Amino acid sequence: MKKFMLAVLMVFIGVSVSEASNILIAYFSRSGNTQKVAEYVASALSSDKPDIFRITTAEPYPEDYNETTRKAQEEQNNNARPVLSGDVEDMSKYDVVFLGYPIWWGTVPMAVYTFLEGYDFSGKRIIPFNTHAGSGKGRSISDINAAVPDAEVGEGFAVRGADAESSGASVAEWVNGLNVISGEPADTGTETKQPENEQTENTAGSSSSSSSGGCGMFSGTLLLCAIMIPCRKFAGRSEE
Repeated sequence: MKKFMLAVLMVFIGVSVSEASNILIAYFSRSGNTQKVAEYVASALSSDKPDIFRITTAEPYPEDYNETTRKAQEEQNNNARPVLSGDVEDMSKYDVVFLGYPIWWGTVPMAVYTFLEGYDFSGKRIIPFNTHAGSGKGRSISDINAAVPDAEVGEGFAVRGADAESSGASVAEWVNGLNVISGEPADTGTETKQPENEQTENTAGSSSSSSSGGCGMFSGTLLLCAIMIPCRKFAGRSEE
């Protein structure tokens, strides 16, 4: 009862409450390796219940790996922007976007460019993570920076594709070191381990979501809020 009365009093005297940063995990995955890493990222952020969005193309990539590789190279040579099959309903509500992808021909798949160019990322933190077959992050971080110059792009995290399934612990360690949980500011990520490449370094790779909330910062009363008013989380949509 005392906690409730304190909350009412703070609202009455005009103390403002801001919710924790909303987090989106957006990823492109063909073979499932990047999807697995995205699931580990979501698990590490579970207390914030991030929304999850899978980037998919209207025209699926070939089942055959070599054909996908050829198509990916052709798209890159033509600077193509594949049409996507879905949209993020309200990108404006996200402050932090984890962006996952395999390294195709040294960088992000062209579908990821379509995604990045389809929304306003000004002022947002983009935290990349990728899978690969030996090329690490390739030139993906600099390419993402060039595509969204008004966003704050993190250093990223790379996982070798063959290690994606067993990368849970290293992914959790990386995420926990970013200080994005419960609305804390995101630092740039640091590569500690190299994870998946949906394709290889030359190629290829339903969505869902959950909303997040939490105790925000009271002007001059952050400590009081942390002690007296427990955070409340609200579940949202989830991933496939």
